[in-house]
Amino acid sequence: MDKKKVDELLPKAYEVIQKNEIICTDGRYVKGEFRSQISTLGAAIINGSTLAAVAFFSRKGQAAVDRTQLLRCVEKLLGLSDGSIFAHIRDCGQSAQSRQECREEVLNAVIALKLALNLFDLKEKKNNG
Repeated sequence: MDKKKVDELLPKAYEVIQKNEIICTDGRYVKGEFRSQISTLGAAIINGSTLAAVAFFSRKGQAAVDRTQLLRCVEKLLGLSDGSIFAHIRDCGQSAQSRQECREEVLNAVIALKLALNLFDLKEKKNNG
């Protein structure tokens, strides 16, 4: 993690979240489940493979929220087009150094998003009972 890079990405991460109507409602509230999903994404990258983590998050699966929206936010932070993060990571290069740089780039964006999510209030779930 590059603290300076995360600090640089943080204001942009805030804006990206605010503009994503699936994650952020009314420009102020986020669904709490997105906080846990971004933590899971970060842990998957740290403990495993960046490419595998992105592949896993490329589908909603059984998650309570559409976690693919987190990848869309990472793509925006990295200046990528929607749906291109997997190809970007895959094409980072064969050397260990280039793969590590790519991993750090993605991880810095994920950390900035996680921190930016803390700037929003949680949208409360309504009890059905």
